[in-house]
Amino acid sequence: MPKILLINLPTSEIASTLNFTMPVGILSLAAYLEMNNEEVDILDLNVNNDYLSEEYEYVGISIMIAAQFNLAYKIAKEIKCVYSNIKIIVGGTHVTQFKNDIIKNCPEIDFVVAGEGEKQLLNIVRNEPIDDSFIEDINDLPFPAYHKLDFNDYKRDIANWNNPYNVDLSIRMPIITSRGCPNQCNFCSLIKPMGKRRD
Repeated sequence: MPKILLINLPTSEIASTLNFTMPVGILSLAAYLEMNNEEVDILDLNVNNDYLSEEYEYVGISIMIAAQFNLAYKIAKEIKCVYSNIKIIVGGTHVTQFKNDIIKNCPEIDFVVAGEGEKQLLNIVRNEPIDDSFIEDINDLPFPAYHKLDFNDYKRDIANWNNPYNVDLSIRMPIITSRGCPNQCNFCSLIKPMGKRRD
């Protein structure tokens, strides 16, 4: 059975704040793979940086914004240099816009997932034809694989927050309630990777 590692890239060097959240995108991918009886691990480089391991057959890297691509490609090259048999998969909003350029110019990357990743990623690890259609009903998807994370890694210092009710806000979990967008704004690329809104 293939073993897959999904990597969330760090945001500290490109974000305006040091805070980061649980990587709900790759948590959703991991849950979908698990639902289909595939083994998967998650590595969030915001809290850990050991990504070189020979136990994986596939490594998937999420690239949400352009500023993350150089690091993603560096990681891909380092993995291929040490473990040439590992297949590298990249996905996310950024690569959806530049799929053909990445395939042409980045030989260390074996697969580029454009658009939603759940079905495509499963197809890749099972060596099946790619299904890049959108998931119409997100209620068919499993709950994100939060069990793959140590919640203490995401604890924030809230000592300086205005918190009159003393509610513990130190750990927060993102949720996704819909996908896509009903609008067609000419300045936004969201509709290309995520399609129109699906409630």
